[in-house]
Amino acid sequence: MRKNELKIASAFSLIYFLMNMVYSYFIVYQEPKRWFITLSLIIMTICNAVIFLYLKKFLKYYYNVKDRNYTIYTIIALESFINIVLICCYKNIDPFKEYYFVYVIILAVATAVLMGFYMALASKLMRVAKKSTRLMIPFAYSFYLIPLTIFVTFFYALLQGQDLVDAFEIHDTSLIFSFLKSFPFLLLMALYYRAWLKKHRKHQHSGN
Repeated sequence: MRKNELKIASAFSLIYFLMNMVYSYFIVYQEPKRWFITLSLIIMTICNAVIFLYLKKFLKYYYNVKDRNYTIYTIIALESFINIVLICCYKNIDPFKEYYFVYVIILAVATAVLMGFYMALASKLMRVAKKSTRLMIPFAYSFYLIPLTIFVTFFYALLQGQDLVDAFEIHDTSLIFSFLKSFPFLLLMALYYRAWLKKHRKHQHSGN
């Protein structure tokens, strides 16, 4: 895996993080236009797919880890599905609209399944971390933060006397959740650099 590929992967990770935070801010504090929501979700969907495809290649090249269970492909598919539903049905995700609960249940189930695959990926990364750089350990643990944050926010909303739908909306638009969900991609940039540097030094020593 070339250095330029790692740079491209890092750039997409940074774009995804920034776009996710900007999108979440506007959803929580503003009333964004439909075009902004659509464009943001399209960009994040593309970035997410590129990031995970490069991650798959990175794990195979640097750590000889293969995605035999298609975990990464499933994460890409579920992330894309959720964003497509949000793009197509955004105006209908309103308590006063028909089929509101249908859309929310679809999103809730898809999100729950997605979190399971994130945990599976985190477990795989933890196995890699035991025999690799220390930076892999916080990177692997950061994927556990995603389902944990959803669980805590969801049940906190229920304890406040809100229904399941309100709880889903709260954790889906929370800035804290958005930051924690994007945080692994910040660590990923550091992981790319560290792995490349380690491999580069090995080549230099073997050349000498």
